[in-house]
Amino acid sequence: MVDLSSYISRCQFPSEGNPINCAVSGGADSVALMILAKYARCEVTVYHVNHNLRKESEADFVKELAERFELKFVSCQVTVAPGPNLEARAREKRFKVLPELVATGHTMDDQVETFFINLLRGSSLKGLSGMELSFDHPMLNLRRSETEAIVKSFNIVPFKDPSNSDLKYLRNKIRHTLIPMLNEMSNRDIVPVIARQMNLMRQDNEYLEQVATGVQATDVKVLRGLHKAISSRALRALLTYDNGYLPSEQDIDKVYGVVNLEHEATQIKNGTIVKRSSGKLKIEKQLK
Repeated sequence: MVDLSSYISRCQFPSEGNPINCAVSGGADSVALMILAKYARCEVTVYHVNHNLRKESEADFVKELAERFELKFVSCQVTVAPGPNLEARAREKRFKVLPELVATGHTMDDQVETFFINLLRGSSLKGLSGMELSFDHPMLNLRRSETEAIVKSFNIVPFKDPSNSDLKYLRNKIRHTLIPMLNEMSNRDIVPVIARQMNLMRQDNEYLEQVATGVQATDVKVLRGLHKAISSRALRALLTYDNGYLPSEQDIDKVYGVVNLEHEATQIKNGTIVKRSSGKLKIEKQLK
């Protein structure tokens, strides 16, 4: 039996006796999450989502595990139609049926894979910072090999999703090809190295966001006197709406043209028109 206390000490679970909802797919990471939460003496409810994507279902397997560890079990059903962006659409539907506060079994390896995905997409500092250790993501300091060791110590054979080996998915290419290649090139395990850099980027981004919070984003003179790292964040907050629209870098650059007196007005992608009048930015309209 592995020393679970050493793993738990590196995780962030609620204090003893407090509730936690765990999303458990049946894979090693989520099963380890369930086990660690149980032995952290939390009041655990296991949630399993059946996507109806394969003939075999992990629901019975997860239910049996929950019963074995004397945990509450909730099964949810969703249907995801075949087609493009299957992973993203399945993830979106999954979180619609899960509780608002739910812990997932993401590990340090998942964190670093996401870093490379976001890097290739051209993400900002925030996107490269990844997830923060929290009750929702309590295992980010653990490695995938460690979750596998935890599950194995309980003689559990977890489900292995065959799609995790399919190299048509970018994450799998990064997991099975890019990271091993970088490990070989650098002659070291790059995962903890990248994870440390992500933590540093998160700290930097949090500070910049905090400074930008107090900026009068409609004041052209104020914006022109600030470093772009601050003013761009203030503008992004100004132009972000409750309907979920997040302005792109191209949008922000167009608004800078107004701020820098190159144009009197501009229109960004969601239909919002930004004008300069008497030294102030005015948002004239936003198309629904």
